[in-house]
Amino acid sequence: MKTVSLGPNQPLLPEDIESFYKSFEKDGGIRVILSEMGKTAIEESRLRFEELVSNGEPIYGTTTGFGPFVRFESNPDTTKQAESLLNHLGVGFGKFAPGKIVFSSALLRLSTLAQGFSGIRPETWFAYSNILMHNDLPSIPEIGSLGASGDLIPLSFLGRIFLNNATIRTDTGAVSSEEYRKRNKIPDCILESREALAFTNGLSFSKSYAVFALLNAEKILSNLETLVGIAYAFLGANKDHLRSELHEARLHPGQILSAKKILTVALCFSDSRYSKNLQEVYSLRTAPQVIGAVRHQLKEARKILQLEIQGADDNPLFFREKDGDAFAVHGGNFQGQHLSFLSDRINTSVVQCAILAERILDLLIDPNRNGGLPLLLSPQPGAECGVAGVQLTATALVAELRSNSGNFANFSIPTNGGNQDIVSMAGLASRKAYEQTLLASGCLASLWIALGQYDFLFSNSSSLNRNLKPEMKSKFFLPDFEPIRRDRPLWEEIRSLSDFFLEREIFPNS
Repeated sequence: MKTVSLGPNQPLLPEDIESFYKSFEKDGGIRVILSEMGKTAIEESRLRFEELVSNGEPIYGTTTGFGPFVRFESNPDTTKQAESLLNHLGVGFGKFAPGKIVFSSALLRLSTLAQGFSGIRPETWFAYSNILMHNDLPSIPEIGSLGASGDLIPLSFLGRIFLNNATIRTDTGAVSSEEYRKRNKIPDCILESREALAFTNGLSFSKSYAVFALLNAEKILSNLETLVGIAYAFLGANKDHLRSELHEARLHPGQILSAKKILTVALCFSDSRYSKNLQEVYSLRTAPQVIGAVRHQLKEARKILQLEIQGADDNPLFFREKDGDAFAVHGGNFQGQHLSFLSDRINTSVVQCAILAERILDLLIDPNRNGGLPLLLSPQPGAECGVAGVQLTATALVAELRSNSGNFANFSIPTNGGNQDIVSMAGLASRKAYEQTLLASGCLASLWIALGQYDFLFSNSSSLNRNLKPEMKSKFFLPDFEPIRRDRPLWEEIRSLSDFFLEREIFPNS
């Protein structure tokens, strides 16, 4: 079983989270521990909190009610106060979030608390870490977070594990919280209100969607560049459009890199034909400008997301003055505006990738532009329809993608009795960004089928590897393609290819 160490000196990268989830799935769990610095940080933050409580300082959620009830005194029984918080947040709606999102939510919550600002007990942190020891995660409804006071509703489903007489739903059905803890060997831990709030008052759920949205988007970008390069080679398109001098004159680093990648791929294949076009259509000629802009957007999104992953998003946070006195700062680090903006970047970027893929597919199936191959790449026009259904699917996917590419960062709706009068909708923005990547990969899958059928009709070959120069074959991880000799249902193949393009880069050594 893999061991993961967390603390202020242990920054998590998006790809780390993906790798840890794969280990979690493979081994049936992971072991999460505190680094020495993390252990010291949590212990010190707890001392600050206890010092303030003993001095009678007002602390949100400990001496006061929650949200708009901050004007009222809290329940003197801090465990009852914790139960009230977690129980009233046990709502939400919709289907359950994917397992990778639930896993990442728990891991990121542990990482945030390990930064040492939240005032929880070390034993509570260790009890929470046991959630990831077994692949039996609680189910979390996907709808409920506003990304304003963090992801209150989704994260409460993790915190409720530590209540008594609570119902925990998993993939295998509903069980009591006591039974859930017993079967997963999670120690009993009576939560204080400060700890229940620390478990819920952050953005770990939204960050998790953003993490996997970004990772998927980066693979979509890389694989689209490869597919465009193959299209350049198959169509014999004018490679002057990819010359470095042209793109360096524009100055954008992402554009320069995309042009280089597309050209590198195109040169790995033997050209099927040679275009005499001085200027190709925009989907080919300006592909580096389009994909390069996407590359820039994803690079900026990654920078911001990395800060989000490592930062402290709880409220309040506990510090110590230079003279040694503890103090609490009440604020709004749980406001997810950074996350909603970066998620919208990812969203619109993958939509543009899908649009470009669909346009190149359209180019490949048009006899007036593809060098004279049959309409819709039919092996027998009139008797067989070729990739007609594939193109319809790609068109429908683009329509779906466009309908879901709104600026969710501006979807604020005041709520919570006037307390949350501006909200970021980070939960919505990040979830939509993630879902968009799943749709966009379908457009890449459709393009791949068109490329394979194009090559089959042009060369009567059933393998795209035929055109690869021998010395380059080991550089590519191209999915299989069975040519369309007779019409057949392609639904399963599109789904399988879509997953393939989200799992790996087909030309990773560029």
